[in-house]
Amino acid sequence: MLDTTLIYDSINYGKFRVLNYINANTVVIEFIKTNYKTIATSKHIKSGAVKDLLYPIVRGVAFFGVGTHKCNDNGKRTEKYRAWNSMIDRCYSEKVQESNPAYKGCTVCDEWLNFQNFGAWFDKNYIEGYQLDKDIKIDGNRVYSPGACLFVSQKDNSTKAKAKEYLMIDPSGCEVKIYNMKSFCNDNGLCWKQMSAVFVGNHGEHKGWTAKQEFKV
Repeated sequence: MLDTTLIYDSINYGKFRVLNYINANTVVIEFIKTNYKTIATSKHIKSGAVKDLLYPIVRGVAFFGVGTHKCNDNGKRTEKYRAWNSMIDRCYSEKVQESNPAYKGCTVCDEWLNFQNFGAWFDKNYIEGYQLDKDIKIDGNRVYSPGACLFVSQKDNSTKAKAKEYLMIDPSGCEVKIYNMKSFCNDNGLCWKQMSAVFVGNHGEHKGWTAKQEFKV
């Protein structure tokens, strides 16, 4: 029988205590950090091979959570877990951000740090073959959340990634932020090549439009 007065160590999930010893195969334990309670065997308790589903084991911030959404199915990572894990990596992996600096400063909302919450949203919104996007719905958004995210085609995601925002002066002298110069010019009867030339300083103006500065790359 296990000593219920001791504090035990798990391999990856911190310390825990025994709350109730029913038998060798049914022992109620509670993790100190998260207060998560679960059933374990005496063998696993002694070896430390027990898991805290609320412990932030993914990049030190995110956790699996309690629920029905799986990370593996028949030995393969599920699509929803790959999407969730990639999102966490983009926001909290220094290695990922070194190769993709645009993700520096991005975060995941508290709700989605729990994989189970993300999994529920994923099931309602996922479109096969589409990619998770955080800033097409809300331009310039830096936080992954249910209200901001949606699944978009690779083409739309690529177009967004390549687009720029510019700060231009219209013919009346007002400042105008332009996102995606080509699309803006097509919608407003302007030549995007001429407008781009104005922006980089190769032309002084185009149909009364002048450049002030680039707003954001």
